Amino acid sequence: MNQKTLSKCVFFGTPEFALPSLMVLKENFQLLAVVTEPDKPMGREKKIVFSPVKNFVLKHKIPLKQPETKEEIAPILKKLKPDFGVVASYGKILPKEALEAPAKGFINVHASLLPKYRGASPIQYAILNGEKETGITLILMDEEVDHGPVLAQAKTPIFTNDTTALLVNRLADLGASLLIQTLPDYIKGKIKPKKQKHTQATFVSKLKKEDGEIEWSKGAAYLERQIRAFSPWPGSYITILGKRVILFSARLTEKNLVIDEIQIEGKNKMKGKDFQNGFKKYLTFFPSFVKF
Repeated sequence: MNQKTLSKCVFFGTPEFALPSLMVLKENFQLLAVVTEPDKPMGREKKIVFSPVKNFVLKHKIPLKQPETKEEIAPILKKLKPDFGVVASYGKILPKEALEAPAKGFINVHASLLPKYRGASPIQYAILNGEKETGITLILMDEEVDHGPVLAQAKTPIFTNDTTALLVNRLADLGASLLIQTLPDYIKGKIKPKKQKHTQATFVSKLKKEDGEIEWSKGAAYLERQIRAFSPWPGSYITILGKRVILFSARLTEKNLVIDEIQIEGKNKMKGKDFQNGFKKYLTFFPSFVKF
């Protein structure tokens, strides 16, 4: 019997980051079901939008579960009886009873080099803090967030033009690659999980919309990283004359921050030069180190 016949799994994930990991499980193992967050209303019109994972699952006719509460998760797993589970940006913390349901536990695909950057926004904060590299860590999950022992780790550089959107895609592919390299040996008992160095742990919280507000006192280098780190969400913005002004892209030249793309609330995105020429009354609200 081949590996796909022998090993049964479940997958928990919600955003784009989860898709490559989901794909390798679908191709290489018996995927019993996929669990994703409940549908949420989005935008001003509060339209229901399916998650990227849900859209993929519906297209490929994979059994789908969307529990409203964490108490619903363990009964689902006990009925399915998977050998193992994989989590990649699911969005909710799994209770102990759920974590213990698969015989070989749950593996989490986390987008940092643990124990650094535990928590919900590791990619954004790695860019924001000026890290030179990041990566993927596969851990065997326990009840604490991103705390379990390490199965495998892989690194990737953070380039000077990386936005969160770019780095998410690269890390998602790296996570899928590391999964397929690691899972067969883990299932056979050939990998011994290694305890994290908990004294070296750092923690990052979930980003909020207001985190994108720019503080000029942070200086040009920090703000250039912020604009990349908070792209596409929550964005980096200031408020001028009652309107939100979003800085989409910028670059450093010596000690200056050059704004390449900008948008005034209610208007189309424009080049920095066009903003400088067309909206001179706004320019006095920018410090001297900001250029267009």
